[in-house]
Amino acid sequence: MDYGWLQENGPPIISVVNFENPTMIDEALRIGVMAILMAPIKASGLLSTIITTLHQHAKNRHNSDRFSQLEKKVISLKLLEEAKRILIEKQKIFENEAYELLRSQAMAQRIPIEDIAREIIQSERIMSKIISGGPKNTI
Repeated sequence: MDYGWLQENGPPIISVVNFENPTMIDEALRIGVMAILMAPIKASGLLSTIITTLHQHAKNRHNSDRFSQLEKKVISLKLLEEAKRILIEKQKIFENEAYELLRSQAMAQRIPIEDIAREIIQSERIMSKIISGGPKNTI
């Protein structure tokens, strides 16, 4: 069975089982179970299992969100580095000047600096294609 819908931002899962065996535990882990309770459920340990599972779920969600933010930041930094490299090469300026140029353009246009960087990179790619492999004029 496919339980992908449970894993992506799914609810915290506590499995209730009648018996333990390796296959059952493997399947529970594959589904994303955070705790396993044995049936019949007893009051002792139930509250701590629920609280621990909810806490771990919240912590996992926070870590996942943080990971996504960091991934976006890395992509953003790569874009900025590439755009600065292009500006340094084409404009014969220093790195800090390239960054200030990107920043000032972003502020002037009131758009994120990453958008300016993307435009510069895209423009460079288009110009490279035109210069290196554009259609030949056969007049």
